[in-house]
Amino acid sequence: MKLGQNRLNVRCWNLVVVFLLGLGTCVWGGCEKRDKAIKTPEVSLNNASASNDASGELAGQSSGDADREQVPGAERLLEVEAWPGQGEMLTFQLTWLGGEEEVVLRERPDENSAEVARRSWEDGSDVDWEETRVVVLAGRPFRALKDVRLEVMPFDPQAEVLEPEEMVEENVVVTVSQGELIELYQYVGEETCYLGIGGQMYVGDCPGKEFETAVAVEEGQRRLTPLEQEWWVLVGDGEARGWVRADNSLFEAHTRRMEAYE
Repeated sequence: MKLGQNRLNVRCWNLVVVFLLGLGTCVWGGCEKRDKAIKTPEVSLNNASASNDASGELAGQSSGDADREQVPGAERLLEVEAWPGQGEMLTFQLTWLGGEEEVVLRERPDENSAEVARRSWEDGSDVDWEETRVVVLAGRPFRALKDVRLEVMPFDPQAEVLEPEEMVEENVVVTVSQGELIELYQYVGEETCYLGIGGQMYVGDCPGKEFETAVAVEEGQRRLTPLEQEWWVLVGDGEARGWVRADNSLFEAHTRRMEAYE
């Protein structure tokens, strides 16, 4: 009788030990899985940071452009009366290549503004435009190679859109220290640019040989262009008149000399 009882007790203890070992393994495995779940995002984030650093001091331009295009309502740093490729004695011609497709015309040069009409043109025909705007979403950073003095004019980005020659502010001289970063927002001709310096916005001398770009200029791009921008034109007439993206639609733009200088 005692022998049978002892065997039963031993068997019970064995079951308890097996249960405890199994419970410990499950708890340990759960902790390990939980640790891995926490660590995986950290590794992913570090890899993303490393790839950005590899392209320069600031985030890579190509990925930044793609990301921003997917996010509506990106910050509008500056709206200026200009166009990509602008230069002295130059203008541009728009050609419609969209066939029977239609584009949305908006009340203002802003994706969030009201739709006023939808419009199409005869395929291959020239499209008359009245006004042109560039909306800057990210400036191009430049680093001073030495102490530089720039002659500039204070500019309020919230003020009415004006061409540089229409501004009445007095010029000031701003000193940029060696190694300091400034931002170029837009080139508007005659070596004049919209700039961000020390948290303020100015219009005046463009960055010259005393500056280097802090983000590489990609093939086909100009040095004096922002990293991210939208190009809008005012087209149409009557009720079918409004603003449309010229760089994100079925237009083709051609630069040509102004008639007065041909």
